[in-house]
Amino acid sequence: MKTSCSVTTLIRATPRQVFWFLADPSTAPVIDPAVISYEPVGGTMGPGVVNNIRMRMLGVPLTLTSETLEWEPGERMVFRSVRPARPAVGVATHRFDPCPDGTLYTWSMNFVPTGVGGRVVAAMSAPMFARNATAQQERVRVVLEAAMAATSRNRHIFQTRSLMGRATAQCSRPGSRPASSAKPGTSSSHCGPGHSIAVTRTARVVSTPDNTQHSG
Repeated sequence: MKTSCSVTTLIRATPRQVFWFLADPSTAPVIDPAVISYEPVGGTMGPGVVNNIRMRMLGVPLTLTSETLEWEPGERMVFRSVRPARPAVGVATHRFDPCPDGTLYTWSMNFVPTGVGGRVVAAMSAPMFARNATAQQERVRVVLEAAMAATSRNRHIFQTRSLMGRATAQCSRPGSRPASSAKPGTSSSHCGPGHSIAVTRTARVVSTPDNTQHSG
């Protein structure tokens, strides 16, 4: 009977970003369909920390306590269940491997029999946690990649506005040329050789001396 499982997914974020996202206990009920609450003693996850977990598997409420065995930011985290201690305990390993497209995130579970009926419980737990890990990883991927995309858009908007601010400042300097006529719906300003701004109702475009255009 198989008493272990492992699920891997690609996430377009760095290993440290994925690691620290999972290291925030408040994300657990959001990304893990089985978790109701995840409360590390002291409020912060880390090496040696004990965690109190309330779950629901197949509609059955469970209360577990785990301890943090390994904590290597950006690389791996390992937990072992300590209560209940029988008839089996689980060891969960989360690994974060860099790859060209981001991170290969692997969640492995190994169930160790510790009492009467332990092998049966371990064999039943492995496929249940494999399905849960698959759902959890998909949620992690969707949430993190959406956050990364939003951050990228915000960074682009910030850079565009910064460029516009510098170009506008140059317009106010002595010797800058006056604004010329513009197409309806568009205002343009000329700020000396090689610098111009065009602002429409729906987009902003900045042309810089190297002829690179930034839009937002």
